This record gives sequence, structure tokens and C-alpha cells, in this order.
Amino acid sequence: MSSTSTRTRCRAPPAGTTLRFQVALAPRDPQALADFVSAVSTPGSPQYQQYLTAGTFGARFGATPATIDAVSAALRSRGLSVGAAAANGLSIPVTATVAQASAALHTSFKQYRLRSGRSGLANTTAPQLPASIAAQVQGFVGLNQLTHATAQYSGSEGLGTAATTLSSA
Repeated sequence: MSSTSTRTRCRAPPAGTTLRFQVALAPRDPQALADFVSAVSTPGSPQYQQYLTAGTFGARFGATPATIDAVSAALRSRGLSVGAAAANGLSIPVTATVAQASAALHTSFKQYRLRSGRSGLANTTAPQLPASIAAQVQGFVGLNQLTHATAQYSGSEGLGTAATTLSSA
């Protein structure tokens, strides 16, 4: 959030509050992924609009099974409930209480109320991970519940471009 005037810190959330979030994993070969994205997006390329299924994408560009296993094991060892990785190999779902997530990620949470009346939790410091897995993790999605992605479309004649923005409404 860009301005603290749009939110009011209410209180520390109850320790037993359930959090559901995703751990975003680094792709196994970022340059090959960038090249592929360019190829499927460039008219005239033999790969233009030749998209992959989630499973094929995961096998080609997602984190390796060994990486997924290592990150999952490290999260479990810190008391978090870890689900199966996404088919694309780029995210792992996690469920934890506020207390578990705070201890496991060395952060704390506060509950905020937005000017719109909506409330949500947000971590107050950046999460920390063991050095053994930190390089394989790109970030977390869902620890901060105050922002959400909103697709916006523009264009003419039913054709448009999509942009995703973060909103705190």
C-alpha cells in the first residue's frame, strides 16, 4: 500500500487465525522461459501461439521435483501444512495459523481496516527462510490480504489487452 492514511491498524490478529497462502518458486531455467515466452508471443515465430498445458510447462520450466521436495520439507519442518505443488511447478499452497506462520517465517502480522470498511491481515516484515531454500523461493502470495489483483481490459471491437493491477479496496 502506498499510503498509511488509507488504512488503520486495528489489532494483532488472534494467534489461531488460519492463513492460506502460496509459496512462489523460481523457474528452473529463467532464460529458457523468457525465450519461450518471446517465441510464443512473436508473430512469425514457429512457436507463435503454441501454448503449453500446465503439466508440460511444469516439466519444462517449473521447479524441479527435488526443489519442490526440499522447499516442502523445509516448510513442514517449521510446522506449516504444505499441499501438493501446482501442475506448473511454480507454487506450493500452505496453510498455517498466524502463530505458526509468524514463527516459521520470522515475521508478525497485524490486522488492518481499510477506509472502504474491508479488513485483512498483513505481515509486518519480510518473511525469512532458511538459506538452504531461500534461492528457490521467489516470494509469497497471500500473506498480505490487503491487496488483490484485478484484471482490467481495454481495446476495441471486443479485442483488448489485459492488465493486472493491485488494489487495496
